[in-house]
Amino acid sequence: EMDDLQQLLRWPSPPAMSSFNFESSTSPVATSYRLLGGTRNFTVGDTLHLTVQARDHHGRDKRYGGDYFRIKVYSEKLRAGAFGSVLDHDNGSYTASVVLPWPGEALVDVKLVHSSEAVNIISRLRDSVPNKIFFTGYFEKEGATGEATEWQRGASKMCEYRDKATGHMWFCKKPRTLPCDSLRFHSNRGFSNILTKEEERFFRNGNPLICYSRAGNECNMTIIVVRKYIYIELQLIRHSMPSLSGFYLNDEWVSLSCRARPFRAPQDLATCLRGKRIYMYGDSTIRQWFLHLTAHVPDMQFIDINAPTVLGPLMSVSVAAKTFLLFRSQGLPFLTQHGPVAALHYVANEIDGLTGGKDTVVGISVWAHLTGFPVSFYVTRMRGIRAAVIRLLKRAPGTLVVFKSANTSYHSVYQSDWLSLQLDLVMRRLMAGLPVVILDAWEMTAAHRLPDNMHPEPIIIHNEIKLLLAYVCP
Repeated sequence: EMDDLQQLLRWPSPPAMSSFNFESSTSPVATSYRLLGGTRNFTVGDTLHLTVQARDHHGRDKRYGGDYFRIKVYSEKLRAGAFGSVLDHDNGSYTASVVLPWPGEALVDVKLVHSSEAVNIISRLRDSVPNKIFFTGYFEKEGATGEATEWQRGASKMCEYRDKATGHMWFCKKPRTLPCDSLRFHSNRGFSNILTKEEERFFRNGNPLICYSRAGNECNMTIIVVRKYIYIELQLIRHSMPSLSGFYLNDEWVSLSCRARPFRAPQDLATCLRGKRIYMYGDSTIRQWFLHLTAHVPDMQFIDINAPTVLGPLMSVSVAAKTFLLFRSQGLPFLTQHGPVAALHYVANEIDGLTGGKDTVVGISVWAHLTGFPVSFYVTRMRGIRAAVIRLLKRAPGTLVVFKSANTSYHSVYQSDWLSLQLDLVMRRLMAGLPVVILDAWEMTAAHRLPDNMHPEPIIIHNEIKLLLAYVCP
């Protein structure tokens, strides 16, 4: 299985001689794209194709691939957006394609997220520098002075914390006087400076490219269509880009993977969730689901048990509708300012504690805190979760399990979108074949006209929740 995953994640590398030469890396200013076909008039369901030519900072054509581009079409006026795909020809040229799913104006946005050289740096440092994140363990014991030590693999004296059920491991440098079992709190104090001055030049926010067309026209495209049969148009879109999971129109996500109900009134949410128990495990992006549901479902009351806001457990209940919501953060490692270790539970163990059933929904999002670790670390974590999901579905086949994918977020060497994408591909492959839902938050954030954000804006969360409820109440 690991060989299959390594092949899935394979990414072209630049020649060794250019790996750390900024001037020979891909420049978002010199790189350009042009439309193929010479027309700016399209019909709903058509696929727009662009050719992208990567160039370095001297304006020279690149002769190898590995750049990380993203493409979308969007319209501020129509509050619309759709995400596309990019094919790497491994010679410095790329073909970007995106389906055109609405009538009217569409603007093209091709963005260089990372040059191939930057991707090479990110990949190398992820796998070769284990202590790039500062984690601190706080040890306390009655009658003794507290101590704080760093998480540090390779220290001469270590405290080892092995979870008996999952086998997951965590380490802290052993405190000078206190025993290992006196670990009480955990925090993340930032990141170590692992980049050289030259390498720092490779990391800038993704920049849109310049469009060139032979006729000198702008890159705005008008899609011409007589809209009569929206269902037929959606079928054309599905046929044109079968991998497309949906698009935005009027800030509403039009799903191509399921026929989502509108849920326009708050009472519609309450009706759908009547008698349901929804458990949400993982990172802060799924905590956003909990907070949104608590705020927007009528009669939902937050139960304050004085738990840490970031870690949980957080609970809300509607007595009238017999609806129960719970959020709990994932286990170590966890990037948080300061929190009790007792609040950090491994997701697999939480799933094993559920009864399950047709009125139970389990939402899982585990990626944002693990981008700085080698892929093998993530694979181990997700295999444990997969095994727990299989056990849950065996004892309670009617349980709905939803994996929320990663979403677009940062462009730094520690939490790059490229790292998130790699983990997302692993999650999808490991869960393939299971009777679970993969909710494509990646496409829902990449397609929106709003900028990348680790914590997507409320309008995006609103659409994620509506899509979730489409599976809860089909």
